[in-house]
Amino acid sequence: MTNPSVIHLRRAATSLVLDARGPGLPRVVHWGADLGPLPADDLPALVDATIPPVVPSSFDAPTVLSLLPEASAGWSGRPGLAGHRDGAAWSTAFRLDRLDVADGTTTAGAAGPAAAPPARNRAAWPSAMTRCAYPKPTTTGTGPARPG
Repeated sequence: MTNPSVIHLRRAATSLVLDARGPGLPRVVHWGADLGPLPADDLPALVDATIPPVVPSSFDAPTVLSLLPEASAGWSGRPGLAGHRDGAAWSTAFRLDRLDVADGTTTAGAAGPAAAPPARNRAAWPSAMTRCAYPKPTTTGTGPARPG
């Protein structure tokens, strides 16, 4: 990865803090009022303070919501990407493999098992608003991939 794993973007009185420490996809830690100029050394402590406790009858690790929610990460709601390969390979398990930060834009790349499609998340920060772009997934596995 080419940049720090906790990213703080600021513009137009707004802050966006992303936790890209992996191994999964990045997650939004803060998106709202400007947090001011935070030293890079303080960002991991900010991120750690937002990790929820482990709830009874769940995984032994906290479930955190990434930019693309996945059942393999403990998310029990609707997945961010649904599909299957003839009834198999229905759950993604993305791992962060690329992180680029330049000119207010963060691009995170991830790959999963061979049966799953790779993902590319891009958080652009041109103004007080942000957008996440999810390009059409491509697949490297064998057999036909079908949307969920």
